[in-house]
Amino acid sequence: MKKQKFNVPRTIKPHSIHSRCMMPPSPGVIASLKSEFDRSGETDIKKFLRDVGLEPGYNPLGKDDPVRPNVAAMERGILKLERIDVPTFKPQGEINALVVLIDFEDNVAKTPPSHFEELLFSKDTYLTGSLRDYYDEVSNGRVDIVGQVSGWHRMKENYSFYVGKDSGGDIEGYPNNARRMVEEAVAIALDRDSNIQWDKYDLNGDKTIDALFIVHAGPGAEVQQTEEGRKKHIWSHKWIVQNPLKVTDNIWASIYLTVPEDGLLGVYAHEAGHLIFGWPDLYDACTDQNRTAGVGEWSLMASGSWTNGGVTPSYPDAWCRMVQQWPAITKIRGIKELSLKPIEEVDQVVMIPIRGKLKEYFILENRRRVKFDKYLPGDGLLVYHIDEGAENNCDENHLAVGVVQADGQQDLERIGLFGNQGDDGDPFPGTGSRTNLDSSNFPNTLDYGGNNTGISLSNIRWVENSLDFTVNMT
Repeated sequence: MKKQKFNVPRTIKPHSIHSRCMMPPSPGVIASLKSEFDRSGETDIKKFLRDVGLEPGYNPLGKDDPVRPNVAAMERGILKLERIDVPTFKPQGEINALVVLIDFEDNVAKTPPSHFEELLFSKDTYLTGSLRDYYDEVSNGRVDIVGQVSGWHRMKENYSFYVGKDSGGDIEGYPNNARRMVEEAVAIALDRDSNIQWDKYDLNGDKTIDALFIVHAGPGAEVQQTEEGRKKHIWSHKWIVQNPLKVTDNIWASIYLTVPEDGLLGVYAHEAGHLIFGWPDLYDACTDQNRTAGVGEWSLMASGSWTNGGVTPSYPDAWCRMVQQWPAITKIRGIKELSLKPIEEVDQVVMIPIRGKLKEYFILENRRRVKFDKYLPGDGLLVYHIDEGAENNCDENHLAVGVVQADGQQDLERIGLFGNQGDDGDPFPGTGSRTNLDSSNFPNTLDYGGNNTGISLSNIRWVENSLDFTVNMT
């Protein structure tokens, strides 16, 4: 089949238009890989991961592609994509999601559609919390995810046809990949289900379905503990189809997420974070860097998608929530005494700009092990060092979104895939009773250029459920 040509903006390297935003491996997969790595005698983790069929990165430019196609270009037969570092799409209120269930001759579904209606759209009735419950809580009631489930629909080809190579992600293998599966799934739903009101799934008038969920029968590759198992299944991801489909005179289907029949809430929440809210992956997924844990279990967009085994994902981090304009933001100048309640109680964050820097700053939040944050590795004041000018979370020495760990161990940066995904020494005061942060010690408030920012935090302490402290900008 002739490959589609893309009109790519000069600011984007050509392969970035194909970027998949993928679910991080499950804890079971990581544990299995760690045991195998230890037995192998290999010292190069990147080589080991390639050898076992798990490439250490799928998206060298980072996974922050909230790809929203240019509809006019689609109508001319030219697809133009733009990479957005900080999301510009900030949906509020009711968000309509279309869920299409598909199975195959060689992979027959066993779960009733009612399960997905409950897991995704029920309100305050699903035992461990639904997707709707999750985003209602973490957005402080600003978004309400509702939707429609269509199917099961039987696909024309076998499941193995769409798995192809690279767990459904072989770009060059089209039509033997997940993109083709989604194109055909949408076409089948369009043909068979007259109850779908396609127009209501365009959330912002850009003529694109904004929340298209494709649920395939069977498990996902991200939970398979053997190379053979991963090769037989599709890895959950957010991506874009190769050939966008016009489902009405005004609406296109182009961007999507796909998850398995047995997908847990954390899988849906993480991929919806990409698809709907435009958040990047905040763990290291690059092929040319040393792996880090990024922000680890402190964020849905890293290994926080797997807290409590994926049943109870942790909150999105302060930066993700802030760019969606969910929390109340206190911006600091000079000297200020502050008291922060837990975000799970009152969503508020503190932003401390760095003088002379437009995109580099610090964010503070109070996190407690309650509600969807129940399975966090600790409690306390989290300090994030942000640099929106960085491409991704691949460079352990310069993360776009990093946690300033109070214990100074830098476990998140240095240990990566097989190590610490966050611990109770990370927040302040933490297990080390660290009550101060400034430019003179380690960790510190130096900028990424090693310059003194003049920023200090002092007298960090618990006062009942709140964290009190003083910020000083000299």
